[in-house]
Amino acid sequence: MLFAVIVASAGEFSPTLVLMLFAVALGFQARRCLHLAARSCVDARSEDEVRRVLASLLGEGWRVRHSLSWRGRGDIDSLAVAPAALGSWSR
Repeated sequence: MLFAVIVASAGEFSPTLVLMLFAVALGFQARRCLHLAARSCVDARSEDEVRRVLASLLGEGWRVRHSLSWRGRGDIDSLAVAPAALGSWSR
């Protein structure tokens, strides 16, 4: 934006308009990136909390896995498998 002001002060208005539009577009892109970064931070904290809670199940015989590959995009964040005794009880 500052560069656009400098160009405008030289009397070049067409390049000034292009530079201002470019600056505005960069501003919107920066805002979007900051929003995505904030969401990623919340996601990471949530996944850490789930890991912590599921870790308490390990002492009861549960098997817990994290970050499992998934076809396509993304992954499976967490998977908890009940002990065999619970699995046969539910049949």
